[in-house]
Amino acid sequence: MICQLDLILGKIDMLMNFQPQLEENGSFKGNRMKKITSWKSISVIPLIVTLLCFNACTTIQFKAIAPPQPSIKLRVAILPISANPGRYGFGLPHDRWSNLMIKMVTEHLQDTGIYEAVPQEDVNYAVGTDVLPVDQYWWLKDDYALLKQYGKALYADYVMIITRDGSRSPSYKYSINFFNTETRMCYLFSELVEGSGTDDLSRDYFLNKLYPRMYRKLFSQAKGDLLATAIRKGGLMPEEETKKPAPPETKIALAPPSVPKIASAPPEVAIEKKPAPIAEALQKPVPDMKKDTETPRIIAKVAPVPRPELEAADKRKEFEKKLEHEMQTETPVTDKAKLVVYDFDTIERLNVVALILTHALREELFILGQFSLVNRENMMQVMQELKLQHSGLVAEKEIVELGKWLAANQAVTGRLAMLGNSYVLQAARTDIKTMRTLGIGTLKCSSGQEEELLSSMPILARKLIESKK
Repeated sequence: MICQLDLILGKIDMLMNFQPQLEENGSFKGNRMKKITSWKSISVIPLIVTLLCFNACTTIQFKAIAPPQPSIKLRVAILPISANPGRYGFGLPHDRWSNLMIKMVTEHLQDTGIYEAVPQEDVNYAVGTDVLPVDQYWWLKDDYALLKQYGKALYADYVMIITRDGSRSPSYKYSINFFNTETRMCYLFSELVEGSGTDDLSRDYFLNKLYPRMYRKLFSQAKGDLLATAIRKGGLMPEEETKKPAPPETKIALAPPSVPKIASAPPEVAIEKKPAPIAEALQKPVPDMKKDTETPRIIAKVAPVPRPELEAADKRKEFEKKLEHEMQTETPVTDKAKLVVYDFDTIERLNVVALILTHALREELFILGQFSLVNRENMMQVMQELKLQHSGLVAEKEIVELGKWLAANQAVTGRLAMLGNSYVLQAARTDIKTMRTLGIGTLKCSSGQEEELLSSMPILARKLIESKK
């Protein structure tokens, strides 16, 4: 900081002591003397303050947090920025808007299974009392030096900058910068939204419309970089961390559980075979235990027998109703076959790689437009409700039952495997009702050429939609 101040003062001193040169005829060049005189009349104090403020943005010192637990997931630091508020200003103050963005984006990233978000308490510790720049220019200048420093302090593989900018009022610009802290690759997507403030962007609109569009474009640009990072992280994981535990046997039991047998009452609280009439029992005074030396008879009251089958059925109906509402809201009514794409199965250290490839295949099938795709969030919700062990190679019975719950007609399953120094990706499309294979495809590539799997994904999608005769 002191060196930078000396440099700034040195430049100012050089300008203040500049002597104009004479022309050959002895006169000064043009109006240089007037310009220099006017320059000297300007106070240098505001200039120094301004330059110091600008330079302060590049001298932030972040504290490194404790190293997180080893993970194959891609770690992302989310950084919301409120830029120029424009003529109409922002509807929400920055603190509220920032917290809302962090919460919503964190939920989405974690739902994909590909990412893990840096906890906000880690960010607060790393930043401390320093004031972060509010303009993304300072984060992206000098070859992303400040952004890389920020990501490294948080052990983040990526930093996601979400910016709102009101400089184009009444339209507002929303952008996402996705920066790889290792390779310094940066991917950008932005969109203009009409409105008079960010209050117009409700949670549902941002989460269900704006952000999914922006993320889809962003993923399309960055998927090769994501794949390379996931392969690198998987290769660096300790062997004991990547051993996949054997999945427990799982069974889908949509039928309600059986009613448990009621154990017989102990002898001392057994009910008499011939109880006294109710009216007589009510009229009979309660005996005084202190005076009456007889041992009173104990009359046991039988609690109503629980009906677990009714409770399970009610919960199931409630869940089905909620799921149906979500799917009707997110998926328009159409005559297209409804397709569920299960995450590809693979070994543990390639799990994120398989998820990226699965997501890429979903995008290609969506682009082809021949199916109505079930959202992954709905699929995971159902699998969690049914207590299923999630795997790309879903059992035949599970495909049928899950298809009923998701109202899906067809399913895509697959597996990513390594054979020597090659990757092999196999996928199949199945009719859920008949379990007949409708399409099948295979992709191969050598180790180090994994991006070929992504570039060939449109070919795999077309193979899957071709009906098998």
